[in-house]
Amino acid sequence: MVIGTVQKNKKAHGRIKTVMIEETPGMMGGEKMPEREEKSASPLDMSMNQMEKTYSAYVEARQQVERAYHENEILVNQASQRAEKRAHDSFDAAVAKSAKRREEAFSRVAEAREAAVREAEESFKSDNEAAEKDHDEAVSQAARERQEMLEKIWKQRDENMEQAWNIYSRMTR
Repeated sequence: MVIGTVQKNKKAHGRIKTVMIEETPGMMGGEKMPEREEKSASPLDMSMNQMEKTYSAYVEARQQVERAYHENEILVNQASQRAEKRAHDSFDAAVAKSAKRREEAFSRVAEAREAAVREAEESFKSDNEAAEKDHDEAVSQAARERQEMLEKIWKQRDENMEQAWNIYSRMTR
Protein backbone atom coordinates (compact mmCIF):
# COMPACT_ATOMS: atom_id res chain seq x y z
CA MET A 1 0.00 0.00 0.00
CA VAL A 2 1.42 3.37 -1.01
CA ILE A 3 0.99 5.98 1.71
CA GLY A 4 3.07 8.82 0.41
CA THR A 5 5.73 10.00 -2.00
CA VAL A 6 8.81 12.08 -1.62
CA GLN A 7 10.50 13.99 -4.46
CA LYS A 8 14.26 14.06 -4.45
CA ASN A 9 16.12 16.90 -6.07
CA LYS A 10 18.44 14.57 -7.97
CA LYS A 11 18.24 14.79 -11.67
CA ALA A 12 18.88 11.68 -13.60
CA HIS A 13 19.02 12.28 -17.32
CA GLY A 14 17.11 15.59 -16.98
CA ARG A 15 14.24 14.25 -14.97
CA ILE A 16 13.27 14.57 -11.28
CA LYS A 17 13.20 11.29 -9.47
CA THR A 18 10.15 10.47 -7.35
CA VAL A 19 10.38 8.01 -4.49
CA MET A 20 7.28 6.07 -3.42
CA ILE A 21 6.95 5.23 0.28
CA GLU A 22 5.14 2.00 1.00
CA GLU A 23 3.73 0.65 4.23
CA THR A 24 4.71 -2.89 5.04
CA PRO A 25 2.68 -5.16 7.30
CA GLY A 26 3.61 -4.80 10.98
CA MET A 27 5.00 -1.28 10.64
CA MET A 28 4.05 1.21 13.31
CA GLY A 29 3.92 4.99 13.03
CA GLY A 30 7.33 6.59 13.38
CA GLU A 31 9.25 3.73 11.75
CA LYS A 32 11.29 4.47 8.68
CA MET A 33 9.59 3.21 5.55
CA PRO A 34 11.33 1.64 2.64
CA GLU A 35 11.58 3.77 -0.45
CA ARG A 36 10.80 2.74 -4.02
CA GLU A 37 12.20 4.69 -6.87
CA GLU A 38 10.28 5.46 -10.02
CA LYS A 39 11.91 6.25 -13.30
CA SER A 40 10.52 9.62 -14.25
CA ALA A 41 8.04 12.24 -13.11
CA SER A 42 5.67 13.58 -15.71
CA PRO A 43 3.14 16.33 -14.89
CA LEU A 44 0.49 13.62 -14.47
CA ASP A 45 2.81 11.66 -12.19
CA MET A 46 3.57 14.81 -10.25
CA SER A 47 -0.12 15.55 -9.91
CA MET A 48 -0.79 11.98 -8.83
CA ASN A 49 2.10 12.20 -6.40
CA GLN A 50 0.70 15.44 -5.02
CA MET A 51 -2.72 13.80 -4.68
CA GLU A 52 -1.14 10.82 -2.92
CA LYS A 53 0.71 13.20 -0.58
CA THR A 54 -2.51 15.08 0.11
CA TYR A 55 -4.42 11.86 0.69
CA SER A 56 -1.61 10.56 2.86
CA ALA A 57 -1.68 13.80 4.87
CA TYR A 58 -5.48 13.50 5.13
CA VAL A 59 -5.21 9.89 6.37
CA GLU A 60 -2.50 10.91 8.82
CA ALA A 61 -4.60 13.84 10.07
CA ARG A 62 -7.66 11.60 10.38
CA GLN A 63 -5.62 9.07 12.35
CA GLN A 64 -4.35 11.85 14.60
CA VAL A 65 -7.91 13.08 15.14
CA GLU A 66 -9.03 9.53 15.89
CA ARG A 67 -6.14 9.09 18.34
CA ALA A 68 -6.90 12.46 19.95
CA TYR A 69 -10.59 11.57 20.15
CA HIS A 70 -9.76 8.18 21.64
CA GLU A 71 -7.32 9.74 24.13
CA ASN A 72 -9.93 12.37 25.02
CA GLU A 73 -12.53 9.65 25.42
CA ILE A 74 -10.19 7.79 27.78
CA LEU A 75 -9.49 11.00 29.76
CA VAL A 76 -13.21 11.82 29.98
CA ASN A 77 -13.93 8.25 31.05
CA GLN A 78 -11.20 8.40 33.71
CA ALA A 79 -12.49 11.78 34.95
CA SER A 80 -16.02 10.38 35.09
CA GLN A 81 -14.81 7.35 37.02
CA ARG A 82 -12.90 9.57 39.45
CA ALA A 83 -15.97 11.78 39.92
CA GLU A 84 -18.15 8.69 40.38
CA LYS A 85 -15.68 7.30 42.95
CA ARG A 86 -15.68 10.65 44.77
CA ALA A 87 -19.50 10.59 44.78
CA HIS A 88 -19.53 7.03 46.15
CA ASP A 89 -16.85 7.89 48.71
CA SER A 90 -18.78 11.00 49.74
CA PHE A 91 -21.98 8.96 50.07
CA ASP A 92 -20.18 6.26 52.09
CA ALA A 93 -18.64 8.91 54.36
CA ALA A 94 -22.01 10.61 54.87
CA VAL A 95 -23.65 7.27 55.69
CA ALA A 96 -20.85 6.37 58.11
CA LYS A 97 -21.05 9.81 59.76
CA SER A 98 -24.83 9.55 60.03
CA ALA A 99 -24.58 6.03 61.48
CA LYS A 100 -22.03 7.26 64.03
CA ARG A 101 -24.29 10.19 65.01
CA ARG A 102 -27.25 7.78 65.26
CA GLU A 103 -25.24 5.44 67.52
CA GLU A 104 -24.11 8.38 69.69
CA ALA A 105 -27.69 9.65 69.94
CA PHE A 106 -28.91 6.14 70.77
CA SER A 107 -26.23 5.85 73.48
CA ARG A 108 -27.25 9.22 74.97
CA VAL A 109 -30.93 8.23 74.91
CA ALA A 110 -30.15 4.82 76.44
CA GLU A 111 -28.08 6.47 79.20
CA ALA A 112 -30.84 9.01 79.84
CA ARG A 113 -33.40 6.18 79.95
CA GLU A 114 -31.27 4.18 82.39
CA ALA A 115 -30.79 7.28 84.56
CA ALA A 116 -34.55 7.97 84.46
CA VAL A 117 -35.31 4.34 85.37
CA ARG A 118 -32.81 4.46 88.25
CA GLU A 119 -34.28 7.76 89.44
CA ALA A 120 -37.82 6.40 89.13
CA GLU A 121 -36.85 3.24 91.02
CA GLU A 122 -35.18 5.29 93.75
CA SER A 123 -38.19 7.58 93.89
CA PHE A 124 -40.52 4.59 93.99
CA LYS A 125 -38.48 2.98 96.74
CA SER A 126 -38.35 6.14 98.86
CA ASP A 127 -42.05 6.89 98.20
CA ASN A 128 -42.92 3.27 98.99
CA GLU A 129 -40.90 3.43 102.23
CA ALA A 130 -42.58 6.73 103.13
CA ALA A 131 -46.01 5.27 102.35
CA GLU A 132 -45.20 2.17 104.39
CA LYS A 133 -44.01 4.36 107.28
CA ASP A 134 -47.16 6.54 107.01
CA HIS A 135 -49.30 3.38 106.95
CA ASP A 136 -47.52 1.92 109.98
CA GLU A 137 -47.91 5.20 111.87
CA ALA A 138 -51.57 5.44 110.88
CA VAL A 139 -52.17 1.85 112.04
CA SER A 140 -50.30 2.53 115.27
CA GLN A 141 -52.27 5.73 115.83
CA ALA A 142 -55.54 3.96 115.05
CA ALA A 143 -54.58 1.12 117.43
CA ARG A 144 -53.78 3.61 120.21
CA GLU A 145 -57.01 5.48 119.59
CA ARG A 146 -58.92 2.18 119.59
CA GLN A 147 -57.21 1.13 122.81
CA GLU A 148 -57.98 4.47 124.41
CA MET A 149 -61.58 4.24 123.23
CA LEU A 150 -61.89 0.68 124.50
CA GLU A 151 -60.44 1.72 127.83
CA LYS A 152 -62.94 4.61 128.01
CA ILE A 153 -65.74 2.27 127.00
CA TRP A 154 -64.75 -0.28 129.64
CA LYS A 155 -64.31 2.43 132.20
CA GLN A 156 -67.71 3.89 131.28
CA ARG A 157 -69.20 0.40 131.38
CA ASP A 158 -67.66 -0.22 134.76
CA GLU A 159 -68.98 3.11 135.98
CA ASN A 160 -72.39 2.40 134.51
CA MET A 161 -72.42 -1.07 136.03
CA GLU A 162 -71.41 0.28 139.40
CA GLN A 163 -74.04 2.98 139.18
CA ALA A 164 -76.64 0.44 138.14
CA TRP A 165 -75.55 -1.85 141.00
CA ASN A 166 -75.76 1.00 143.41
CA ILE A 167 -79.23 1.86 142.22
CA TYR A 168 -80.28 -1.78 142.38
CA SER A 169 -78.80 -2.26 145.76
CA ARG A 170 -80.61 0.80 147.09
CA MET A 171 -83.82 -0.47 145.78
CA THR A 172 -83.46 -3.84 147.23
CA ARG A 173 -82.68 -2.76 150.59
